[in-house]
Amino acid sequence: MATAASPAATSGSGSAAAGEKLMKEEVLPPTLASNSQPPNLLDGTTRLYISYICPYVQRVWIARNFKVPIDGGVPAGLIISSCFRYQNLENFLGQGLQDKIQLVAIDLQDKPAWFLEKVYPPGKVPVLEHNGNVIAESLDLLSYLDANFEGPKLLPQDDPAKQAFADELIGSSDPVIVALFRAGRAAAGAGAGGDDISELVAPALDKVEEALGRFSDGPFFLGQSMSAVSDRPIVS
Repeated sequence: MATAASPAATSGSGSAAAGEKLMKEEVLPPTLASNSQPPNLLDGTTRLYISYICPYVQRVWIARNFKVPIDGGVPAGLIISSCFRYQNLENFLGQGLQDKIQLVAIDLQDKPAWFLEKVYPPGKVPVLEHNGNVIAESLDLLSYLDANFEGPKLLPQDDPAKQAFADELIGSSDPVIVALFRAGRAAAGAGAGGDDISELVAPALDKVEEALGRFSDGPFFLGQSMSAVSDRPIVS
Protein backbone atom coordinates (compact mmCIF):
# COMPACT_ATOMS: atom_id res chain seq x y z
CA MET A 1 0.00 0.00 0.00
CA ALA A 2 1.34 3.43 -0.88
CA THR A 3 2.56 5.52 2.03
CA ALA A 4 1.06 8.97 2.40
CA ALA A 5 3.11 11.99 3.34
CA SER A 6 3.81 12.31 7.04
CA PRO A 7 1.27 14.45 8.86
CA ALA A 8 4.20 16.27 10.41
CA ALA A 9 5.18 17.42 6.94
CA THR A 10 1.70 18.50 5.91
CA SER A 11 0.13 19.82 9.11
CA GLY A 12 1.10 21.79 12.17
CA SER A 13 2.67 20.16 15.18
CA GLY A 14 -0.72 19.91 16.93
CA SER A 15 -2.28 18.15 13.96
CA ALA A 16 0.75 15.90 13.64
CA ALA A 17 0.39 14.80 17.24
CA ALA A 18 -3.31 14.19 16.65
CA GLY A 19 -2.45 12.13 13.59
CA GLU A 20 -0.12 9.93 15.60
CA LYS A 21 -2.88 9.44 18.18
CA LEU A 22 -5.27 8.42 15.42
CA MET A 23 -2.91 5.64 14.35
CA LYS A 24 -2.69 3.74 17.63
CA GLU A 25 -3.48 0.09 17.17
CA GLU A 26 -6.69 -1.27 18.62
CA VAL A 27 -6.35 -4.19 21.03
CA LEU A 28 -8.56 -6.87 19.54
CA PRO A 29 -10.73 -9.08 21.75
CA PRO A 30 -10.37 -12.89 21.85
CA THR A 31 -12.74 -15.00 19.79
CA LEU A 32 -15.63 -16.37 21.85
CA ALA A 33 -16.68 -20.00 21.30
CA SER A 34 -19.40 -22.25 22.72
CA ASN A 35 -17.67 -22.54 26.11
CA SER A 36 -17.42 -18.77 26.59
CA GLN A 37 -19.33 -16.59 29.02
CA PRO A 38 -21.52 -13.88 27.50
CA PRO A 39 -20.95 -10.16 27.97
CA ASN A 40 -23.64 -8.28 29.87
CA LEU A 41 -26.10 -8.40 27.00
CA LEU A 42 -28.46 -5.50 26.28
CA ASP A 43 -27.01 -3.50 29.18
CA GLY A 44 -26.71 -0.28 27.19
CA THR A 45 -23.26 -1.04 25.78
CA THR A 46 -23.04 -0.75 22.02
CA ARG A 47 -21.43 -3.89 20.59
CA LEU A 48 -20.46 -4.97 17.09
CA TYR A 49 -20.39 -8.78 16.83
CA ILE A 50 -17.80 -9.83 14.28
CA SER A 51 -15.72 -12.65 12.89
CA TYR A 52 -12.13 -11.93 11.95
CA ILE A 53 -12.43 -13.89 8.70
CA CYS A 54 -15.78 -12.61 7.41
CA PRO A 55 -15.57 -10.18 4.44
CA TYR A 56 -18.99 -8.71 5.25
CA VAL A 57 -17.77 -7.85 8.73
CA GLN A 58 -14.80 -6.04 7.22
CA ARG A 59 -16.92 -3.40 5.50
CA VAL A 60 -18.76 -2.52 8.74
CA TRP A 61 -15.61 -2.72 10.88
CA ILE A 62 -13.78 -0.36 8.52
CA ALA A 63 -16.76 2.00 8.45
CA ARG A 64 -16.78 2.03 12.27
CA ASN A 65 -13.10 2.91 12.32
CA PHE A 66 -13.42 5.53 9.57
CA LYS A 67 -16.22 7.48 11.26
CA VAL A 68 -13.89 9.37 13.59
CA PRO A 69 -15.57 12.50 14.95
CA ILE A 70 -13.49 15.45 13.78
CA ASP A 71 -12.67 17.23 17.02
CA GLY A 72 -9.91 19.47 18.25
CA GLY A 73 -8.95 20.82 14.86
CA VAL A 74 -8.06 17.45 13.35
CA PRO A 75 -8.74 17.91 9.61
CA ALA A 76 -10.48 15.21 7.60
CA GLY A 77 -7.47 15.05 5.27
CA LEU A 78 -5.24 14.09 8.17
CA ILE A 79 -7.61 11.27 9.10
CA ILE A 80 -7.42 9.94 5.53
CA SER A 81 -3.63 10.31 5.54
CA SER A 82 -3.40 8.45 8.84
CA CYS A 83 -5.60 5.66 7.49
CA PHE A 84 -3.22 5.05 4.64
CA ARG A 85 -0.09 5.30 6.74
CA TYR A 86 -1.48 2.50 8.91
CA GLN A 87 -1.56 -0.58 6.72
CA ASN A 88 -4.23 -2.56 8.58
CA LEU A 89 -7.17 -0.22 8.13
CA GLU A 90 -9.43 -2.45 10.26
CA ASN A 91 -7.18 -1.68 13.25
CA PHE A 92 -6.96 2.06 12.56
CA LEU A 93 -7.77 3.65 15.91
CA GLY A 94 -9.22 7.12 16.31
CA GLN A 95 -10.86 8.71 19.29
CA GLY A 96 -14.39 8.12 18.04
CA LEU A 97 -16.41 4.99 17.35
CA GLN A 98 -13.83 2.54 18.67
CA ASP A 99 -14.62 3.95 22.10
CA LYS A 100 -18.37 3.91 21.42
CA ILE A 101 -18.76 0.54 19.69
CA GLN A 102 -17.18 -2.44 21.43
CA LEU A 103 -16.04 -5.40 19.31
CA VAL A 104 -17.17 -8.92 20.25
CA ALA A 105 -15.55 -11.66 18.14
CA ILE A 106 -17.58 -14.83 17.56
CA ASP A 107 -16.30 -18.24 16.47
CA LEU A 108 -18.60 -19.02 13.55
CA GLN A 109 -17.60 -22.69 13.61
CA ASP A 110 -18.37 -23.06 17.32
CA LYS A 111 -20.95 -20.39 18.15
CA PRO A 112 -21.88 -19.64 21.75
CA ALA A 113 -25.44 -20.63 22.65
CA TRP A 114 -26.04 -17.22 24.23
CA PHE A 115 -25.28 -15.53 20.89
CA LEU A 116 -27.88 -17.66 19.10
CA GLU A 117 -30.48 -17.43 21.85
CA LYS A 118 -30.18 -13.83 23.03
CA VAL A 119 -28.44 -11.82 20.31
CA TYR A 120 -29.16 -13.08 16.81
CA PRO A 121 -30.76 -16.51 16.26
CA PRO A 122 -29.70 -16.76 12.57
CA GLY A 123 -26.14 -16.82 13.91
CA LYS A 124 -24.64 -14.52 11.28
CA VAL A 125 -22.30 -11.57 11.63
CA PRO A 126 -21.93 -8.62 11.55
CA VAL A 127 -24.57 -7.73 14.13
CA LEU A 128 -24.84 -4.46 16.05
CA GLU A 129 -26.34 -4.21 19.54
CA HIS A 130 -27.37 -0.58 20.09
CA ASN A 131 -29.90 1.08 22.40
CA GLY A 132 -31.56 -2.23 23.19
CA ASN A 133 -31.96 -3.14 19.52
CA VAL A 134 -30.15 -5.70 17.36
CA ILE A 135 -29.39 -4.72 13.77
CA ALA A 136 -27.94 -7.13 11.21
CA GLU A 137 -26.87 -7.27 7.54
CA SER A 138 -23.74 -5.36 6.59
CA LEU A 139 -25.32 -2.96 4.08
CA ASP A 140 -28.10 -2.05 6.49
CA LEU A 141 -25.48 -1.47 9.15
CA LEU A 142 -23.61 1.02 6.95
CA SER A 143 -26.77 3.11 6.66
CA TYR A 144 -27.45 2.71 10.38
CA LEU A 145 -23.96 3.89 11.34
CA ASP A 146 -24.32 6.92 9.09
CA ALA A 147 -27.71 7.85 10.56
CA ASN A 148 -26.94 7.23 14.23
CA PHE A 149 -23.28 8.08 14.79
CA GLU A 150 -21.21 11.18 14.23
CA GLY A 151 -18.15 11.36 12.00
CA PRO A 152 -17.48 11.60 8.26
CA LYS A 153 -20.43 10.49 6.15
CA LEU A 154 -20.17 7.08 4.53
CA LEU A 155 -22.37 8.02 1.59
CA PRO A 156 -22.47 11.12 -0.65
CA GLN A 157 -24.87 13.76 0.60
CA ASP A 158 -25.14 16.49 -2.03
CA ASP A 159 -24.48 14.94 -5.44
CA PRO A 160 -27.43 13.02 -6.96
CA ALA A 161 -25.24 11.31 -9.57
CA LYS A 162 -22.85 10.02 -6.92
CA GLN A 163 -25.72 9.03 -4.64
CA ALA A 164 -27.25 6.94 -7.42
CA PHE A 165 -23.89 5.39 -8.30
CA ALA A 166 -23.23 4.59 -4.63
CA ASP A 167 -26.55 2.74 -4.44
CA GLU A 168 -25.67 0.86 -7.64
CA LEU A 169 -22.21 -0.11 -6.40
CA ILE A 170 -23.39 -1.23 -2.97
CA GLY A 171 -26.24 -3.21 -4.48
CA SER A 172 -23.87 -5.09 -6.79
CA SER A 173 -20.94 -5.53 -4.39
CA ASP A 174 -21.78 -9.01 -3.09
CA PRO A 175 -20.80 -10.90 -6.29
CA VAL A 176 -17.48 -9.03 -6.32
CA ILE A 177 -16.74 -9.87 -2.68
CA VAL A 178 -17.76 -13.52 -3.14
CA ALA A 179 -15.55 -13.89 -6.23
CA LEU A 180 -12.51 -12.40 -4.49
CA PHE A 181 -13.12 -14.45 -1.35
CA ARG A 182 -13.39 -17.69 -3.35
CA ALA A 183 -10.26 -16.81 -5.30
CA GLY A 184 -8.37 -16.14 -2.07
CA ARG A 185 -9.42 -19.49 -0.63
CA ALA A 186 -8.46 -21.24 -3.86
CA ALA A 187 -5.03 -19.64 -3.85
CA ALA A 188 -4.52 -20.49 -0.17
CA GLY A 189 -4.91 -24.21 -0.42
CA ALA A 190 -7.50 -25.63 -2.74
CA GLY A 191 -4.93 -26.41 -5.40
CA ALA A 192 -6.43 -24.19 -8.09
CA GLY A 193 -4.08 -23.18 -10.86
CA GLY A 194 -3.41 -19.65 -12.02
CA ASP A 195 -5.90 -19.91 -14.88
CA ASP A 196 -8.68 -21.08 -12.54
CA ILE A 197 -8.05 -18.20 -10.14
CA SER A 198 -7.99 -15.72 -13.02
CA GLU A 199 -11.38 -16.96 -14.16
CA LEU A 200 -12.76 -16.28 -10.69
CA VAL A 201 -11.15 -12.87 -10.25
CA ALA A 202 -11.14 -11.27 -13.70
CA PRO A 203 -14.88 -10.44 -13.98
CA ALA A 204 -14.88 -8.98 -10.45
CA LEU A 205 -11.82 -6.83 -11.09
CA ASP A 206 -13.28 -5.65 -14.40
CA LYS A 207 -16.27 -4.32 -12.45
CA VAL A 208 -13.99 -2.58 -9.96
CA GLU A 209 -11.89 -1.04 -12.76
CA GLU A 210 -15.01 0.21 -14.51
CA ALA A 211 -16.30 1.75 -11.27
CA LEU A 212 -13.00 3.52 -10.58
CA GLY A 213 -13.24 5.25 -13.96
CA ARG A 214 -16.73 6.67 -13.42
CA PHE A 215 -15.63 9.88 -11.65
CA SER A 216 -12.34 11.61 -12.35
CA ASP A 217 -12.26 14.14 -9.50
CA GLY A 218 -10.37 11.95 -7.03
CA PRO A 219 -8.68 8.61 -6.29
CA PHE A 220 -11.72 6.89 -4.76
CA PHE A 221 -14.83 5.38 -6.32
CA LEU A 222 -16.83 8.54 -5.63
CA GLY A 223 -14.11 11.13 -6.06
CA GLN A 224 -12.16 12.96 -3.38
CA SER A 225 -13.37 11.27 -0.21
CA MET A 226 -13.51 7.77 1.16
CA SER A 227 -17.03 6.41 1.52
CA ALA A 228 -18.96 3.23 2.12
CA VAL A 229 -18.10 2.21 -1.46
CA SER A 230 -14.47 3.32 -1.46
CA ASP A 231 -11.66 0.80 -1.83
CA ARG A 232 -11.54 -1.80 0.97
CA PRO A 233 -15.02 -1.22 2.44
CA ILE A 234 -16.52 -2.61 -0.79
CA VAL A 235 -13.66 -4.85 -1.93
CA SER A 236 -12.79 -6.22 1.46
